[in-house]
Amino acid sequence: MTETQSGLRGSVEPLLGSKIDREQAVALYESLLLYTFRGCTQADIRRVLDRKGIEFDFLSWRLALRSNGLLMKNCKVFAYQFYCGNAPSAKTAGIPMKDRNTIGGVVEESRALRKHFKYLVDYGAQPLSIPELDRQLTEAVYSKDVTAYMNHIVRTKLGFLTASYGHVASDFVDDLRIGALYTLLRSYPRYEDLGHMKAICKSQAHNQAINIIKTNTASSRQRLRQNHDGTYSSLMVPLASFGADQTVTDEGSGTDSVVSSYLVTGIDGTTQSSWEQKFALSELSSSPQLSIKQRTFLSLMSGNPNAEFSAFLGMDNTEAVETLKYTAYMKKVCVFLGVPIRKAQAFLHSLQRVL
Repeated sequence: MTETQSGLRGSVEPLLGSKIDREQAVALYESLLLYTFRGCTQADIRRVLDRKGIEFDFLSWRLALRSNGLLMKNCKVFAYQFYCGNAPSAKTAGIPMKDRNTIGGVVEESRALRKHFKYLVDYGAQPLSIPELDRQLTEAVYSKDVTAYMNHIVRTKLGFLTASYGHVASDFVDDLRIGALYTLLRSYPRYEDLGHMKAICKSQAHNQAINIIKTNTASSRQRLRQNHDGTYSSLMVPLASFGADQTVTDEGSGTDSVVSSYLVTGIDGTTQSSWEQKFALSELSSSPQLSIKQRTFLSLMSGNPNAEFSAFLGMDNTEAVETLKYTAYMKKVCVFLGVPIRKAQAFLHSLQRVL
């Protein structure tokens, strides 16, 4: 394990451009812990860095996060257990003593982190020990139905890459499994049960396979084409000929069907014309008067695709927005973003004049 992959402090200290004082340290570690628990965005962290004058290579830290298992599992487990009042020793948690001291201190001092943890407790997220989490991760990622689903995805969606480009199917399955494991760690502790964890794995596998397909269908690659039956075949054509025939249409995505989104019918139960809604939502989504979180909230409520929210839901969010009841869907959006339901409702009502 390299320096930038060794827990919390070990991943941060090599990327600091200058020494930081105690106030700066608390603000930095608070933000990074919140980020690992999906309690803030990248933009939030960058604002903290600017406001506190902290020289920190956040981009490198974020890129290394996927391979930092000590932080994404052990440190997260310890932080949530610490808040819930049953924190293990550093040795039991498998983390360095300096991480134990830093995390404990930040959890005690940070109002934002404690507020987010309270939302998790209210949601019903249970603090797990390392052995308990390992057992649940293993049961979910290596379960027969998840493994069968991944094999099916590779066989039906990525078959052309294995047949014509020398890729090994088992390697793709391993990649999907690693992606599912990371998404589960990213989602911790928001697991309802084993079934929910399996659903997260399947959703991540599906999204990851789609990303692989998109990479190979990009105009610069020109390698695959989707057939009517959902399979893919070779496509070698001049660059200039790429056009509408390469667009994959998903009639149930909710992305273009703005009229049926919750932002249209969820405020006062009335429906406006499609072009009016699209124009209003487009204006709002780019409005500098709204915060990043508010724009994200609008995007999710509109049913725009979001991989992390889909993983949290355990299903494609573009399907959830069409199938779940309005209140249930909005509550899940609020829990995911860490905002009170009453504030979200007030925010939506405040938009009536522009929607």
